[in-house]
Amino acid sequence: AEITEKIDLLNIQYERERRGRQLAEFEKQKAIDRGIRNNLITASVSIILIASILFYSFYQKNKRNKLTSQLKLQKLKEEISAKNKEITSYTMSFLQKNQLMEELKEKIHELRKSSTPDTNKELTRINRIVDNTFRSDEEWKTFQLTFDQMHDGFFRELKNKYPDISNAELKLCALLRMNMNLKESAKVLGIEPDSVKTSRYQLRKKLGLKTEDNLVDFLIKFEEQMKE
Repeated sequence: AEITEKIDLLNIQYERERRGRQLAEFEKQKAIDRGIRNNLITASVSIILIASILFYSFYQKNKRNKLTSQLKLQKLKEEISAKNKEITSYTMSFLQKNQLMEELKEKIHELRKSSTPDTNKELTRINRIVDNTFRSDEEWKTFQLTFDQMHDGFFRELKNKYPDISNAELKLCALLRMNMNLKESAKVLGIEPDSVKTSRYQLRKKLGLKTEDNLVDFLIKFEEQMKE
């Protein structure tokens, strides 16, 4: 009995140490995500400012030659568009952390099956932290700001024309505009694919779309009309 008690105590200590290492790794990843987010904001603002300065300088220098100005302006727009796509890729990289959190939740669930009561309590606490991370809106605010800058006020114009659209539906619109499929959208949003289907259906109703209308095509045309 004494040996068994000692073994159980050693197992508990081992589990606690392992949880501690997992928590440390989680905090390290969180710090990395925060750094990526800050770098993205800085890069977005810098690129927009540089593009604006280049555009103004280009226009002033070549305004007397209309044909040459138009050709160079088109080239500049293409370069800015390429930079916008690059920033979108960087922005989505930190949004994918939801997928990592999902995997962590599954691992916690497996560990709880064979852990002690004390360890179970600790795992429950860690699981709560993961859930709170899913609900955190800080990253989405950063993403919305960056996306709006790159797409000429897409969120703002969409909300102005369709005021009943919720913030969650605006997020879905952004993912659809980026051609994300059902499974990818579910991972980014931290919800089930069926929930994404329901959200799409509700969004279509608010946008007044017919059954034959394609939601992604509608959003692309909406952005094109904004620029006219």
